[in-house]
Amino acid sequence: MELSSLFQEPPEIQAYGDELASIESDHKAMSVFTGRHGDAYFESIEKRALDLGLAVVTLAQAAATTGQMSEQVSRFVA
Repeated sequence: MELSSLFQEPPEIQAYGDELASIESDHKAMSVFTGRHGDAYFESIEKRALDLGLAVVTLAQAAATTGQMSEQVSRFVA
């Protein structure tokens, strides 16, 4: 195992980290992320965005999937 890999962000964070970095640097105005409350990956997006000083607006909507109701959450980051 490469020692430097211990100090890098996990790959799932790198995926949206580039997106948030482009908003922070004014190369992009806004992004929307969709997921569910309580999902660790989805919640980490909000935490990272707030750590970068970005604005986060959350919209929760009920969604019916396979006969069950669930809540779909969209996070708008600007």
